[in-house]
Amino acid sequence: MRHTVLQFLICGLISFGTPNYVHAADATAPPVEQRSAAQKLFEAGDTLYEAGKFADAVQAFRQSHALVQSPNSQLMLARSLRELGNTTEACEVFRATVAAAANSGGRYPEAQKAAVAELAALESQKTQQNPTVASPAPEEEPRPSTATDNVPKAPEQKTTAQLAAPNRFTRTAAWTSAGVATAGGLGFVVFGYLNRKTYQDLQDACPAARCTENPSDRVSAGKTYQLLSNISLGVLAVGAAAATTFFVLSPAKAKPTVGLSVAPGAVLINGRF
Repeated sequence: MRHTVLQFLICGLISFGTPNYVHAADATAPPVEQRSAAQKLFEAGDTLYEAGKFADAVQAFRQSHALVQSPNSQLMLARSLRELGNTTEACEVFRATVAAAANSGGRYPEAQKAAVAELAALESQKTQQNPTVASPAPEEEPRPSTATDNVPKAPEQKTTAQLAAPNRFTRTAAWTSAGVATAGGLGFVVFGYLNRKTYQDLQDACPAARCTENPSDRVSAGKTYQLLSNISLGVLAVGAAAATTFFVLSPAKAKPTVGLSVAPGAVLINGRF
């Protein structure tokens, strides 16, 4: 009898608590259509950024962030503004990204780390271009502390931040070096084949080291092919080494992650971008 009463109470508590959980999840999570639209805008902005269309990328990232506030869309918006030369607004968006990531409960560590590093690099660049900015400012009245005041700026890592900042030059140089390496490899194969063919023709024309005609032209051509083959091999090695170096120096971007979860009476989308 006691077991029957206990099971009844447990079942009653579960059935009573389930609707509240579903309503709470529905109240805090953005609608599925809204998150889907925000992610599509984020991906479109990322494609525009890679194509160098930074003005269009700014509009896409602004619209994505307006639908679903995400440190990742803020980070890419700041990068696009920086590429357009709008350093003042870029710094403001970088600071907002740091604050939003810090208040997310540790869900955006990569975006926070990248924003801190790139903000330090951009501020250092502005200081070098405008030395007067570094002069001491007059004392001001105390102001209320904000979320960004508690975020460390890591001034001792400014040199590392400059290296970590995304640089479109490194990506372009990496692909260019890869193309040079490919051309070198192709030249090595072609000229190596011609050199070997010339050598075989000389062997056929001069059996037992006795030639029926003057082989000087073929010998000269074979030497030329050998030289070009060696040069192509050197181009292949230098291009491959340069491409590898630039690919390693090129930083990776934060990619959106989205997943589905099923709860009693509801289907929810979890993730971030």
